[in-house]
Amino acid sequence: MKNWAYLIATLPCYVFAADVHIDVVGVSSAEGQIVLRVWDSSESYLKQPIFSKTVPVKNCG
Repeated sequence: MKNWAYLIATLPCYVFAADVHIDVVGVSSAEGQIVLRVWDSSESYLKQPIFSKTVPVKNCG
């Protein structure tokens, strides 16, 4: 049992991430910007996002 605990404690921790693609539809103006923010809990909501990205609106058509 101690060997398993030692093995687990000495293994490197890996973080796996995946790409996320978000399409925003129904934007009524070709001017301005879109802000995407992500929070990690309901307690932190609208306080400090863990991710924030602002992009200009693109006219796609």
